[in-house]
Amino acid sequence: MAERVKFNLTARYAEIKKEPFEFVWPGGDGKDRDWTLPYIQDIDLRVLEACEAEDVTALRQAFEIAFELAGQDEAWAEAPKPTSAIKELFHAWQEWDGVQPGESEASSDSSTSTGRPSKQTSRGSTKSGSRQRSSARAGTAAAPGS
Repeated sequence: MAERVKFNLTARYAEIKKEPFEFVWPGGDGKDRDWTLPYIQDIDLRVLEACEAEDVTALRQAFEIAFELAGQDEAWAEAPKPTSAIKELFHAWQEWDGVQPGESEASSDSSTSTGRPSKQTSRGSTKSGSRQRSSARAGTAAAPGS
């Protein structure tokens, strides 16, 4: 019997992981400093999905996780964070890591539809099958029980 080969995720991840993303932005003292963000795919998928919708809470959480991984969480806590700048930073980080904004890695492997197109089950007409013309006057309703 042939020996089963296990997929080595650790080795594969080491092959695909990219270098950290570096940028300049003021720290808590207002002076520009160097910052480092880890490979974007190191961030939890659920957080990245929420970030795709530009959910501000999710963006904050993603950066908190990222700077903790980079050992810069305490300094980042003191840095200014205008929403527009943080959104720009997130998009630049995605692009640097090869993820197009709006297309996270988590959603790129979505399955295709397995459903069949629906079939028409009737002729779709509201026309009466009766040969007689309705005797009801326009704007009146039939009395209950009639």
